Amino acid sequence: MLAAPSRVVAISVLLASLLSGLAAWAADLSGRVVGLADGVRVTVQDTDRYGRTVGRVYAGPVDVNAEMVRQGTAWVYCQYSRDAELLRLETEARTARRGLWALPEAQRTPPWEWRAAERGNTLQPPR
Repeated sequence: MLAAPSRVVAISVLLASLLSGLAAWAADLSGRVVGLADGVRVTVQDTDRYGRTVGRVYAGPVDVNAEMVRQGTAWVYCQYSRDAELLRLETEARTARRGLWALPEAQRTPPWEWRAAERGNTLQPPR
């Protein structure tokens, strides 16, 4: 658990990219799930190469990572995640066409592909 305020990257989960048009919706959902940070805790998993804490975020009993994937407001970053539950929730959201999965495929750009394109890097992690 984190002892002081910190920048946290939710493990294996990335918010819908700005290009998908759902960034504001994803941020709103995460804000509603987390509320005013009462009862929010982070189970630290790692530190990424940028020095950010990587972990699972909980608001009371709610697994915020899983809830955002379930709602279709976050992608599972398969390059780093082997979490079967998150992958199942993403498949469920895709099938139900929730959130970003309701958009036409041409309008859905995974954040790692968007960042690579911004950097001019044509290599993307495997999906």
